[in-house]
Amino acid sequence: MGELQEGEDMSEGEPLAAQGEALAKKLFGNKLGDVADLALPAGDDFPKEIVTWLFGYLLSERKHLTLEQKLLCLISMCTVRRDIDMLRRWIPAAREAGCAREVVRETMITMLVYGGWPAARASLEVLAEVWPEASA
Repeated sequence: MGELQEGEDMSEGEPLAAQGEALAKKLFGNKLGDVADLALPAGDDFPKEIVTWLFGYLLSERKHLTLEQKLLCLISMCTVRRDIDMLRRWIPAAREAGCAREVVRETMITMLVYGGWPAARASLEVLAEVWPEASA
């Protein structure tokens, strides 16, 4: 598994499902990423849908944050939720994406003092109030 290069654009001409599978393979070593081990009935499309949306759209197609920043966000949420299983999955993925260990550590240390969705929601409301989108 190779390191993702700064500015690498996997979206050129590839459908979201193919982008998702390619990124999942880079980060997790398989085309289904961290959903590969889900016990689902044969023929269930859920893993492909998640790979398409999470890896194809959110992590590849949207360009507002770098992949490294997005992975640090995921690690932040796993940290505040104390989701050890997900941390075990996403820390190696962050390493494969080129995140520095020190940055992952500092992200975790910083998140020790924050909560999950209620804090995120409140911060989004404050952002909308003090820095409206129209003035960006």
